Amino acid sequence: MGKLFARIMFLFLLAGGLYAQTVDEIIQKHIQAKGGLEAIKSKTSLRISGTLDVMGMSLPITVMSKRPKMQRTEVPLGDSSVIDAFDGTTRWKLNAAMGISTPSPASPEETAASVETVDFDGALINYKEKGHTVELIGKETTGGQEAYKLKLKSASGHEQEIYIDGASYQQVRVITKIATPDGEQPVESRASDFRVVDGVAVAHVIELTVGPSEMKMTFDKVEWNVDLPDSLFAMPVPTP
Repeated sequence: MGKLFARIMFLFLLAGGLYAQTVDEIIQKHIQAKGGLEAIKSKTSLRISGTLDVMGMSLPITVMSKRPKMQRTEVPLGDSSVIDAFDGTTRWKLNAAMGISTPSPASPEETAASVETVDFDGALINYKEKGHTVELIGKETTGGQEAYKLKLKSASGHEQEIYIDGASYQQVRVITKIATPDGEQPVESRASDFRVVDGVAVAHVIELTVGPSEMKMTFDKVEWNVDLPDSLFAMPVPTP
């Protein structure tokens, strides 16, 4: 009886150890897994390119990012391109296939979503200084691996569920909701195939589910600290 009780207590304590880590300890291990804060902060811009698989098509894609909150995604399409860009304040689009032949501002809802979600370092790094709060919910299995489930709430109240892999401590899944002209839409991002490039780990595969739509981005080229002028992210002024 005594041995059985001791074994039960051992298993109980072992299970409890899975949750013994605090939020800040998990985030610190995540930062180290990415390459460390010094290496992360040494990066000022990023350009990644590869292939976008969506709706049965395989298309080239380039995603460019720059501190603090600039981002541009470009997909060549025939004689034109599909562009979705954010300069930190204004989000704009160009998509001739959808009848948008000149750069046009995105909806207020889409711009607000970019303000909340575009962050060069990621929301977890220096989250307190950014006004965010993070709560450890527990552990869940995602992608066949156990992961820490965190709930991040921004200063404005926007919430994200962030999953940190329990073994690699990489950020492998993010679930959130964004407001669109058609109403609130769930968005799920799943990252995999992490490789260290110039001292910082980068996911080379990202799968996105936006409402009923799914897409997969596979990157084969990663370039840090490339020259990306601010004008690249700003909406062009229409030519008279």
